[in-house]
Amino acid sequence: MVQLKLELVFFGDLLNPLEFTEIIGIPATNYWHKGDPISSNDKVYRQETAWEYSTGFIKTYYLEEVTNLLLDKFEFHSNLISEYLKLKKIEAKLYVTAESESGNSPALFFDKKLIRFLSKIEGVIDVDLYFL
Repeated sequence: MVQLKLELVFFGDLLNPLEFTEIIGIPATNYWHKGDPISSNDKVYRQETAWEYSTGFIKTYYLEEVTNLLLDKFEFHSNLISEYLKLKKIEAKLYVTAESESGNSPALFFDKKLIRFLSKIEGVIDVDLYFL
């Protein structure tokens, strides 16, 4: 079995997560502020404010299936997102997480539609592969 998850995360000290949600009309699956504790039992604190949208894990071998779900939500808002990121000096990152219990590898293909979107918001990609 292979499962894939995407997390689109925006980071920056001037980011206001509630304002950002209101501007783009998409609720975050998680957000935090600089200085928030990472967990209740830890003395480690967040280094920056962030807004995150996660697809959660989806059982599929094909990354394109998951990126299409993400782009269906965000692509229409790319101009608003880009303007806000530039105004507030915010960074964007797409985390791609793949887990495999069977030893099979996922097809990690980044199509033009995803690359155009990430280019427009000046986002980067971080890929993590886990073979369990």
